[in-house]
Amino acid sequence: MHTHFLILSLLCLFPSSGATAAPFGNDIVYQIITDRFEDGDSGNNCGQNDQGLTSEQKVINQRTCDPSRKDWNRYWGGDFEGIQKRLGYLKSLGVTQLWISPIVENARGFAVGDGTLKTSYHGFWGRDWFRLNEHWTKKGTQDLDSFRNLVAAAKEQGLGVLVDTVANHTSPALDAEYGALYEDGKFRADALNFATSPGGSWFHPYPSIRWDLAEAPLDNAAKIGLLRDYIFQHLLRTGKVNVSERLAFDKKTATELQSYMLQNFMLADLADFDETNPKVAEYLTRAHEQWLDFGISGYRVDTARHLPQTYWRKFVDGLEKKSPGIKLVGEWYGGGPGNADSMAFIRSTGMTMFDFALRREFFDLFLKKKDLKKFAAFLQSSVDPAKGTDAAGDLVTFIDNHDMPRMQADGANGADVMQMLRLIFAVRGVPCIYYGLENFIYTKQEGGRDPYNRDAMVFTPEEKAPAQKLLKSLATLRQTFPELRSAVTRILVQQSEALVFERGERGKLRILVSRADQNGIPKSARKALAGFQELKLFESGKTEGKSAWQVRYFK
Repeated sequence: MHTHFLILSLLCLFPSSGATAAPFGNDIVYQIITDRFEDGDSGNNCGQNDQGLTSEQKVINQRTCDPSRKDWNRYWGGDFEGIQKRLGYLKSLGVTQLWISPIVENARGFAVGDGTLKTSYHGFWGRDWFRLNEHWTKKGTQDLDSFRNLVAAAKEQGLGVLVDTVANHTSPALDAEYGALYEDGKFRADALNFATSPGGSWFHPYPSIRWDLAEAPLDNAAKIGLLRDYIFQHLLRTGKVNVSERLAFDKKTATELQSYMLQNFMLADLADFDETNPKVAEYLTRAHEQWLDFGISGYRVDTARHLPQTYWRKFVDGLEKKSPGIKLVGEWYGGGPGNADSMAFIRSTGMTMFDFALRREFFDLFLKKKDLKKFAAFLQSSVDPAKGTDAAGDLVTFIDNHDMPRMQADGANGADVMQMLRLIFAVRGVPCIYYGLENFIYTKQEGGRDPYNRDAMVFTPEEKAPAQKLLKSLATLRQTFPELRSAVTRILVQQSEALVFERGERGKLRILVSRADQNGIPKSARKALAGFQELKLFESGKTEGKSAWQVRYFK
């Protein structure tokens, strides 16, 4: 058996302990898709952002935008200057950290998918990690001050800037620029020329992940057998193993095989970095250190699930050394309490991550109308009462994000959103607000799936935006009661139609979740709330629909 595959598999199965996750304090995060937020500089829009490109690149580049905003897969014009112009608005909402799209130069041109032409407006098709995306800088040049000024202006408002980043892949391997990678304009590698890339192959030579195999139940013998044959075939073709090693290979567990596919095969046909090549790790480390010099507060790390934890430990250690106290949050799609591998990732790497499990519980509670017993059990599932700790206490929680249909596209109404906001500030973790949630923006086209969950931002006047007012009130409440950030949840009442839980010192702050059609405090909750006064949260204005639940704070 070739040692690379064996060692990688063993490291995935037996991760060593790492540093604790970087603290977010009493932060509130606000996620922005840069291209869809605000067009602050029309000079970097169509045909004006191609300085330094060849004539061929210019012809293609000028077709990648749509100022009419009808084609959801092209650039619409948002930029760094647009975000900077809205910092006062963001500060007024009470948020403290801005999570913005990947900032680096992206693949130019189009990739074909689902019968449409797609561009890299989202920022996740990195091309040159040492340059900025010219669609978002001053008049489309490599003007580093465009980004530096945004970070500095945010700091003046008391806001940190979290930059989205990808270490797993570049761009489509067989489309657009074929995964091409550059360093400050100098070609390094692409996915077409594995053998001839300078310094050896920078990419894995495997096809895309087969999700039906990578996530097949471990007891499904037929699926696991197919997975085993599929991986061995590609290892054989790429010279990683030879025929005589088949018997040894067949002894590998289903968990090892699935981990190998997730970490070495391509995600959505995107050219997959071979992190075992020292040049890859060194390139990404230097690039990420460069942007730290601009004063950012940290990184949101995409596709954390698709790289081995050994890589992430070195990544975190290097950035911590460069910038002590850096904030790092990984995206492990589907992760959270109940997903053992994702929780092990936190302990091993030193990052925190997003709480997809809590988001599923919100969906079940508000859209599927499941009862509160299930939700209460979930909140307790990550608590160790003996130690007084919550393994999910540092996770970043969210209602919507850029990879999932917005809740309202899935059927939630405005009243549901108001109650979800109340609840996400009441439970453990660090709340993250997806841009526009406070103004009820959503699109139901194609079920609200990507790219229709990446709407153009609408800035509703505050007097017509009840969710804005509520968000400000909740942010103030969170500062007044830091227990909402740091304390362990203690369940006091757990009934199908009423839940009371406590945060912080006994008897200081209690939260009631109950049926919205019940007047007053439900009988089952009265004893737990005796002597408490309800905290009135500021909100006004009409809200669409009625919610099945109401969330109330008491002190």
